[in-house]
Amino acid sequence: MTDIPRVIFSFDFEIGWGDVTNPRWRLRQRKGVYTKLRRVLPRLLRLMDDCAIPATWAAVGAMFDAPAQRDFSHLPQRWRDVVGSVLGEAEAESFSGADLFEMVLAAKQRHAIACHSYSHVPFDADGMTGRVVAADLTRFAAAISRYGLRADTLIFPENREAHYDALKQAGYRLARVSPLRPVQGRLAYLASTLVVPPPLAFNQMHESGILRHHGSMLFADHAQSWRLPLVKWRFRLGMKSLLRSGDGVLHLWAHPFNFAESDGLMALMTATLQDLARSRDAGRLAIVTM
Repeated sequence: MTDIPRVIFSFDFEIGWGDVTNPRWRLRQRKGVYTKLRRVLPRLLRLMDDCAIPATWAAVGAMFDAPAQRDFSHLPQRWRDVVGSVLGEAEAESFSGADLFEMVLAAKQRHAIACHSYSHVPFDADGMTGRVVAADLTRFAAAISRYGLRADTLIFPENREAHYDALKQAGYRLARVSPLRPVQGRLAYLASTLVVPPPLAFNQMHESGILRHHGSMLFADHAQSWRLPLVKWRFRLGMKSLLRSGDGVLHLWAHPFNFAESDGLMALMTATLQDLARSRDAGRLAIVTM
């Protein structure tokens, strides 16, 4: 089959673990985001079922591991203390997500499962040596094996790349990394997004033998409604660039809780998936996993 443009969706599937090293989870917990996610995720999965659209769900292992089986003994003492303190303070729903993970596995549409680490402590954080990262990956593999699964793709915690040799030894083949920015500086970059389309995704071989897969854009409004038109506009620019390419890849990613904290973003995702399904059915593009 001749190559055609492709779209990839990936989700950093992490609930409160995405903020385990900072206090942002507390604000989301107070707002009921993790509780609301239990109502929003089934809607998102039904939508993907109806549109026959797969995604790659990169999950944090401790999220779906049973609390009694969680093991953070491999972490440096500093991070063990941080994780222990957070778990002692947080509501269970903010960090326990086996129910959410199992919703994805039970969906009619078959999805891909990737690794987002076991603990979500960034791999380049203080004390996170290659040996520690290898142990973190081993714990993720043990947790996911209880579902009869394994993963060979990874999304770095906080998109902070480090210890590729540990990934290679653990059997990973590909890691999603941040998109390349055409300009530096936060204000200059935000201004550029009005006229410069998000970069098309591409693979770059790391010296370890792992493919570094550069994504395209974060599909999120950060619970700020004024950002929604920008997300929509960026996506349209990206689609124009993708269809002009003939055989490029547009890789969009989000956090599932993004849709629980923004009804507008959920509505935009609904329209986006439906439009993409129509384009796919017309033979203009394919929708694939990582």
